[in-house]
Amino acid sequence: MIITHATDIGCVRTTNEDSYLCIEPHIYAVADGMGGHAAGEIASRIIIDTIKNRLEFVNPDDCTEERLRSVVLEANQAILHASQENPTYNGMGSTISLFYVHYGYATWAQVGDSRIYLLRNGQIYQLTSDHSLVNELLQKQKITEEEAANFPHKNILTRAVGISCNLLVDTGFCDILEHDKFLICSDGLTNMVTDELIRDICYENTNENKANKLVKKALENGGKDNITCIVVEI
Repeated sequence: MIITHATDIGCVRTTNEDSYLCIEPHIYAVADGMGGHAAGEIASRIIIDTIKNRLEFVNPDDCTEERLRSVVLEANQAILHASQENPTYNGMGSTISLFYVHYGYATWAQVGDSRIYLLRNGQIYQLTSDHSLVNELLQKQKITEEEAANFPHKNILTRAVGISCNLLVDTGFCDILEHDKFLICSDGLTNMVTDELIRDICYENTNENKANKLVKKALENGGKDNITCIVVEI
């Protein structure tokens, strides 16, 4: 396996509210925080710390979809508690894309609009579904793909960790084949770089760090948000 990862504050933001985790060979996660007074940074860090504390030394066979879901729900309660303890943190939350590599397959958990992609046989597939207003309108066919690409309120989420005690967590699994690649990233990448260009960069025959190349391209295209990505090459 080859693992590359990178994060950048971007060209506009004054703080980096993304947090991420790489514990080879199994655990990879990206959390994109939100909230004023640097609270987004705290929310995303709470999620990442919870994942690390609860999964780092667990037998891989026990890291089922349900186990990943329970860890995200625990992080949800931790953020809600922190918000109650400190009023300046009220309303903070975060996305989470959690990816766990087993032997021959992977499990994942998802809340928000960070993403997990599978790259296989020269193609790119989004494994997760965005919990966002723009995606909801798109799925209901109220806007077109072109309108979605230029939607003015892309940052409005329909689900986030730390906002409600009644959190729904998406989970899933997929087989892992030889030469598969996986990308876990925040929307600071996907709002700046198309899926097609992401695919092309991930398949470039070069020794250059692919995560760094993806972040560099997002910066070249404007870098309007924090950018974080992890590339896992099997």
